[in-house]
Amino acid sequence: MANKYALPDGYQENTVATTVDHVSGTNYWAPHRLVLSYLWQHAVYQYATTLIEKRNVKTLMDVGCGPAKKLELFASRFPSLRIIGIDQKHPIEFCKNNHPFGEWYVDDFENPSGELKDTKADLIICADVIEHIVEPEKLLAYIKMRLAQGGAVVLSTPDRDKLYGENCMKSGNPDHIREWNFKEFAQFIKNHGWVIHEHFHLNGLKPAWNKEYIKHMVKHFAFGRPYRLDNNQVVLITPIKDTK
Repeated sequence: MANKYALPDGYQENTVATTVDHVSGTNYWAPHRLVLSYLWQHAVYQYATTLIEKRNVKTLMDVGCGPAKKLELFASRFPSLRIIGIDQKHPIEFCKNNHPFGEWYVDDFENPSGELKDTKADLIICADVIEHIVEPEKLLAYIKMRLAQGGAVVLSTPDRDKLYGENCMKSGNPDHIREWNFKEFAQFIKNHGWVIHEHFHLNGLKPAWNKEYIKHMVKHFAFGRPYRLDNNQVVLITPIKDTK
């Protein structure tokens, strides 16, 4: 199956989506994960804020928003922006109970429920979700379905080479089904009908002198893994049909 996703022969995929609600349970978003949720992919959301004014975005959608701590960046800076977050039941319950802004919906990206009907957005963020999905092509199809005509998508995922070195043939994170390097991810995206306008690296984890950040770094180095902060690859993409 690896070649189907532009991965090299011999790549070992994980087979269980451990972060889905029925596997991870109600305690997945424990306090330490809530802290890290603000730090992970923080740079991706900062980059996305630059696109709001540049592209005159009226509606922003976060596909796989989690507890949506980083969406507070948009709510405070762009009070008239319509913000939509979509995820599983447990994180969406957190969002409804803790965020006075936004519209929050439960949906399955691989098997949509139809509850959102024709809801679309000018800009979609999908930050470090695709590596968790068993059939990521279905996630890309879901995003395309939710994207307004002329809209764009900010998609991010870890860069395997940056995290573990060029000879790594399996994710070091058991929660990830698969991880791509820079070249592989670009090929996978193009294979599914998207045009890449930008492709670059950002810090995967925002440096912060708090207990959870330090624990994460100590754990990583304890396993003797190479580590570069700029391990998150980001693409700005649009569907091929929108470029004609």
